[in-house]
Amino acid sequence: MVGELETWACRPEATGLKPELYEQSMVEFDLHREFDLIILPSGGLGLFTSDRDINATFQRVMAHLKPGGSVIYGFSPVPDGQNIENYQENNSWSGS
Repeated sequence: MVGELETWACRPEATGLKPELYEQSMVEFDLHREFDLIILPSGGLGLFTSDRDINATFQRVMAHLKPGGSVIYGFSPVPDGQNIENYQENNSWSGS
């Protein structure tokens, strides 16, 4: 996971942002503060094997979100087998 944290940490110079990066269990983290914006990178929830862990993660995220704040979660949709023809070479999907 450190590799991903390092990737995020390398980008702020171009935007002028000063991100705060933390490495803790997503199911149990407690930072004792709230945020205007929380970003969950793609694939993070795919590591869990139970809905209980996914629900606990979103409960923790919401507990750290300021009123009116936003959560950005990047995800890749999984094909349902019926719309596989809409799959693009760049791992994106088109159509409805």
